[in-house]
Amino acid sequence: MIPKRQDELAKQLGKLVVDHLITPGSIQSKVINDASIQNMKIFVQAEVKKALSTQKSTAQLLDQLGMKNSSFTLEQRLQTFILGKYEIWSEENMSKSKRLKDIVPPHLQQKALDSIPDLSHFIVKKGKEYFDSAQGKRHLEDMLDDFFKERGKLINLIQLFIGNEKLIDKIQPEIIKFFEQSRTIDILSVMLVKEWGNLEKWDIEKIE
Repeated sequence: MIPKRQDELAKQLGKLVVDHLITPGSIQSKVINDASIQNMKIFVQAEVKKALSTQKSTAQLLDQLGMKNSSFTLEQRLQTFILGKYEIWSEENMSKSKRLKDIVPPHLQQKALDSIPDLSHFIVKKGKEYFDSAQGKRHLEDMLDDFFKERGKLINLIQLFIGNEKLIDKIQPEIIKFFEQSRTIDILSVMLVKEWGNLEKWDIEKIE
């Protein structure tokens, strides 16, 4: 309608839109409100659920986003990052002949000590389960056979006392009883505390 003033009219319309219609406040009022936030939550939850239920690997999903050879690239970057950090850490600690105790924070040292009874209980529990199993019994029998291979007279003597019973049937229950005793956990805990104390004195270079 007014071809001579099209440029001027376009600029004025643009200014009107920017200054009065699409302002930061108007966008904020439209986007950041309870209804919009709730809709966004529903959308994000649905997308996350969809991503978690997919059978595709992380590499395949990244490939879909245009990140080709992503797994190889990520692995390379991770290796470079870790090696770089490790080299810096080595220079700061190994050159000063530090011990493990010098670099492990006190609260972690205490946490390691506090966890020893639970660790002892776990080891004893697993030991009992193993030697109570058919595989554990076979292993014990093999160990007994190896022990008595060059002690033929000794096994004959023992056989006189136990009669026709197999030696393994006498020994296996006793080993299981040993694991069931509460003092077994105490003995193991004392040993582990002692070994942890020795380990703390190791130089970092030795641990590496």
